Formats: sequence, C-alpha cells, structure tokens
Amino acid sequence: MIWYGPDRPKYLGLFSENTPSNLTGEYPGDYGWDTARLSPDPDTFAKNRELEVIHSRWAMLGALGCTFPKILFKNGVKFGEAVWFKAGSKIFTEGGLDYLGRACQVVLMGFIEGYRIGGGPVIINRIYHHTHTV
Repeated sequence: MIWYGPDRPKYLGLFSENTPSNLTGEYPGDYGWDTARLSPDPDTFAKNRELEVIHSRWAMLGALGCTFPKILFKNGVKFGEAVWFKAGSKIFTEGGLDYLGRACQVVLMGFIEGYRIGGGPVIINRIYHHTHTV
C-alpha cells in the first residue's frame, strides 16, 4: 500500500476527491482532510507542523512527569506526593506547589521559549525543510 503521494489512502475513502491543493501527501498523517481550513497555505501548514512537534514534546514531558516521581518513590526516594493526579491538588494547600520557586520556573521557561522563537538550533530548519520561524 502507498502511504505518501497523490494515490495515498484518503480520510473519507471514495468521497475524498476534493482534497485541499496544499495537502499533497508528502507529510506523515496527510489523508487529505482539512475541513476547518487550519492550514490553507504552505506557510500556515509549516507553522502548524512546528507547533505540533512542540506540543508532542510537552506531552512526552508530561508523561515522564507522571511516571518518574512514582518510580523514584517506589525506589525509596521520598518527596511530596508521588501520584500525579494527587500532586495537582497540592496547589490548593497552604504552601501550594513550589518545585523550584515560581519565579525560577517563569525565568527558565522564558529562556527556553525565547530561544525557540529566536530560531533555536540550526538543525530545526534541516529537519522541517523550511525557513519559517514562529
């Protein structure tokens, strides 16, 4: 079966004849379906691809953040609440959540996002094959 190109399988099968012109099948997951027109042109499509990679990285960090404290707790490291869905409730306690200090978290995230917006590592343009910057 062909997964890329104009003869790839489409989202609605036989009813997918009128796919948007910018969805040519050259990227993974392109089944010719964009009814909300979230990516009407190549620049918007490139920006949305980059945003999706950023979201997936946050999701991976979130999964690690859910499992890692529990693994540490089971191996004898004791710190606060190890169960992820109980840890969030700690924000409503007297001291609240304070992993590294709120100001420290804001500064670190600011540096990371500034680095990303400023162009980040040079390899990003080679990975995505575009020169678009967010």
